[in-house]
Amino acid sequence: MSDPSANRLSSGGLFQIVKYAAVVLIALKSLLVLPKITNILLAGDNDDMMRLMSVRAWLDGQSWFDMTQYRILPPEGISMHWSRLLDFLIATIIVPASWFVPMAQAEQIGLVAWPAVLLAVLVILVANGTNRIFGALAAYFAIICLFLWPPIASLYFRPGRIDHHNVQVLMMTLVAFNMVWQGRPLVRGAVAGIAAAFSLAVGLEMMALVVVAGSIMTVRASFGMAEANRLLAAFCTTLTAASALFFVAQTGSNLWLVPQCDALAMPVLSVTVIAACACLIPMAAQRWLSQPALRLLATIVVASLGLWIFWPLLQPCLAGPYGKLPPEVQKLMSTRITEAQPGLVFLMRQPFAYNSTVTPVAGAIVLAIVFWIRRTWLPAETVQRNAVLQMILLGSVGLIGSFFQIRAIGMAACAVPFLTGFVFQSLVQLWTQRPKFTTAVVVVLCAFATLLAPQLNDISAQVVRATGGTDALKKLRPEMLDASCDSLKSLTALNALPKARILTTLNFGAPLILVTHHDGLSAPYHRSAAAFSNGIFPFETAANMQSALTSTGADYVLLCRKTNYGGDLAIANGLLHGEMVAGLTPFVFESDDFALFKAPPTTATPNP
Repeated sequence: MSDPSANRLSSGGLFQIVKYAAVVLIALKSLLVLPKITNILLAGDNDDMMRLMSVRAWLDGQSWFDMTQYRILPPEGISMHWSRLLDFLIATIIVPASWFVPMAQAEQIGLVAWPAVLLAVLVILVANGTNRIFGALAAYFAIICLFLWPPIASLYFRPGRIDHHNVQVLMMTLVAFNMVWQGRPLVRGAVAGIAAAFSLAVGLEMMALVVVAGSIMTVRASFGMAEANRLLAAFCTTLTAASALFFVAQTGSNLWLVPQCDALAMPVLSVTVIAACACLIPMAAQRWLSQPALRLLATIVVASLGLWIFWPLLQPCLAGPYGKLPPEVQKLMSTRITEAQPGLVFLMRQPFAYNSTVTPVAGAIVLAIVFWIRRTWLPAETVQRNAVLQMILLGSVGLIGSFFQIRAIGMAACAVPFLTGFVFQSLVQLWTQRPKFTTAVVVVLCAFATLLAPQLNDISAQVVRATGGTDALKKLRPEMLDASCDSLKSLTALNALPKARILTTLNFGAPLILVTHHDGLSAPYHRSAAAFSNGIFPFETAANMQSALTSTGADYVLLCRKTNYGGDLAIANGLLHGEMVAGLTPFVFESDDFALFKAPPTTATPNP
């Protein structure tokens, strides 16, 4: 199954040393950033800040089933489509830490420890999983991939990342490896089913990947492959049961029958029931369905019948989670939210980020296909071939999905490290067999198509700076609006003002409520069209600003002095350059970072 040299490395102590050295490195990096974690959080993603606010709210007494964020658009607040289960897990770090240090420091420990623990578990899982299939050599390169591929190294698992994406990556990696390992199929299927269910419980971003994983297992079972029937039966059963349990655990009984399309609710539960029936009924009837084609046909028939029965529940969800929003807000979602942009749009706007994120995925998948084809006719490697093929299929879900929304590339995270390990093991073997110059060139090109793809950005940046100057480089590496004002020191200064309702651009609502006692009026969350609109539309035209001031009851408008808001947000730039808009007047406030504008008194009462 594995080559002898790899097994020798694994059987010795080197593999264990490398694996746990990686874990120690994660711990050391986390300790080093602990003193500055709050500023790292503020400079990062809104979701992490809102997650911390959600944990705070629950620890302060907010109901387990109430996921409303009341500090945005108070008093009603905005509904969040998140899971309290994740708040609980994060709190298991923060609360014990608060017994020994002040709560503020306990939160900092939680911000660092939570993603570090998840990454350490991921490293151990990927290392052991890859080693189990291909041996230690492939496992070493898989570990290196985890530390070099930006979505893992500097996005999903960096300190401060306490949103749900890293949990989903870990859960789906658990699903992937339990699919390709051998032995104990009932246990592997059960673990994969529970992991997939928990991924769905904390967010639906990986749902397409769960469907593809189940489809792969179904095809394997239909063709009578070893252990496939028991693996599939355990997966389908536990996926359905665990999904129902997680749904009940995180959803109030008053919402059980509400057909939400952006969370684990009745539409998703109905899909798991359909899938379970489509898996188990043909399996139970295999005495009469002895041919693979008949079993697959029966699976399709049962699934189609289930979709027909549940169609009234599922049909509204075909429009996606944004389907109920006004068309103009849906357009904003697809154009102003970076992670929701189609891949090619993201490529045109941020080519460096696209290269770092997508090139290693495409490179690993394409090269894995090449080496898989080269090894297809080696009969002694059936388990390896099947594992690589399944991982290629899983990774391709994320790559294909990224053409529709760039954030879908995260679905490939469960397969990319394994495929990278396989590719580099194959390259080492190629070099061993043909140690010549052309082989060395192939190895180098493959390295820059996978592990070293992000390093090409530095070379390209130097060329762009030399030919087009700093301004040309900034266009290829755009900064988030208000990024120069999101430090703890800058935000804390706002607490000198009496508590107020403050209107800000889209990405500043979360930092505002996290650090200050003020209430925010904008946030990039689709369940509140008003909060989303308030972060963009008022800063485009004077009429929009006047309307927003009236509807929100804003006391102030807050802008970052050092930000160029561009032509789209003309009102923001106009205010910074002294223009009078909608009765807003500059408010004297000693800050080098912020410009504050007081709203006319007549607008200080929000609409009911």
